[in-house]
Amino acid sequence: MPPAPYGRLPGVRRLACLDAADCAAKLQHEYDGGHRQLLVSGDLPLTNLTLGSPADPVVLIVNGRLTVGDEVRLHGFVFGQELRTGASAANSQLRGAAAFGAVALTGGGLSLVYEPDSLSRLNLLTGSWVRVPGSWRAS
Repeated sequence: MPPAPYGRLPGVRRLACLDAADCAAKLQHEYDGGHRQLLVSGDLPLTNLTLGSPADPVVLIVNGRLTVGDEVRLHGFVFGQELRTGASAANSQLRGAAAFGAVALTGGGLSLVYEPDSLSRLNLLTGSWVRVPGSWRAS
């Protein structure tokens, strides 16, 4: 599903960020508040952020470029138009699964690790449930 319709689903929290510090703080605030499906409009520069865990993964959709800097740890599923790193991506990890239209890994220590258990957990934790009129009756 493209980012725009995904962002309209119930349970998806939409954010816009100004810079790396602003983005990290907003994402952490939303995650701490219980939101596990996050959509960022525009580019997302990240540094010094841990979001998600094996037991509590996150879905992060970036409708733009995700730039991973130093000490970023994301657990869950990450989707974006482009992934970029540089020499400052030391000790950064994306664990779970990721999909990007373009990838530019230019040095640094970004580790991409496929974790099917995190994806299975996401399947149970996230979802969009809407009652369809006429589809349910109490009897």
